[in-house]
Amino acid sequence: RYPGLRLSWTIGPEEVIQKIASAGSFLDGGASHPIQMAALQLIKKEVADSEALAIQKEFGRKKELIVQTLENWGLWDEVVPRADLEQRSLALAQSYAAQPPIAVQMIKETINQVSGALDRAILHMDADQNLLTAGSQDRQRAIAAFLSGDRVDYIGD
Repeated sequence: RYPGLRLSWTIGPEEVIQKIASAGSFLDGGASHPIQMAALQLIKKEVADSEALAIQKEFGRKKELIVQTLENWGLWDEVVPRADLEQRSLALAQSYAAQPPIAVQMIKETINQVSGALDRAILHMDADQNLLTAGSQDRQRAIAAFLSGDRVDYIGD
């Protein structure tokens, strides 16, 4: 909701946090004084509560739009009120459990394959990037610069 304002929290060993903070300051120079002053206003309870309500309202509107679209496209079977969710989930599970075991296993495997397809389609990029850069001088320089807090000069190898 606030372009240019980025806040984050990190939990970890102090040495790692210091290096992350150093890299972050190097990359963005840190927040300007006016942004810092604006951020102080945002952490007041009444402002934070108001912002949270506004975000919940907007995401609620978007959720309803997505649900309606999925229903219109025939990709959504039913919407269950939160209070009825556990009971309806158990009823569905019992219904599935009453089906022939081999058919249920095949359906479950199909669902697992489909739901993991995007992960597999993208994960190869991590492996490819790692293989392509593993022996490069740029990677070695970047790691050394990160660990020392220095600036890296890439050569493009």
